[in-house]
Amino acid sequence: MNFSEREILSSSHPLKITKILVLVMTCLIAIGLAFLGYGLSINGQNFGESPALVRAVRKAEGIVCADLRVPFGSVTLHQAPGTRITSMVADNQYLILRLDSGEQGERVIVIDLVAGRVLGTVTVESASAPAQ
Repeated sequence: MNFSEREILSSSHPLKITKILVLVMTCLIAIGLAFLGYGLSINGQNFGESPALVRAVRKAEGIVCADLRVPFGSVTLHQAPGTRITSMVADNQYLILRLDSGEQGERVIVIDLVAGRVLGTVTVESASAPAQ
């Protein structure tokens, strides 16, 4: 089993090329994973959502974003003296107030923040006892 020098070199040449290609591809995969990790760390909180895209979608759906709101002046709630605001919830477009007073009882008022007007009132009334 004597091999000549030429046979040894000719058989190892494809092996050297294969080793070099494997090394180059390994480096490319490592660099790609590094870029992927960097991109995920930068956009980790809102993955796939750009702020401009979210604003455009909300505007198209009719949802008003905080930076698109316009001042509306003041809204007057005509309520009985002694009425208290017991809780309040606000989102991008609506303000929901829970009011309580002795005369009118508990009620919820919904205010449109964009238009600056009261949309409606939900009141709680006691139900009459069923007739027996």
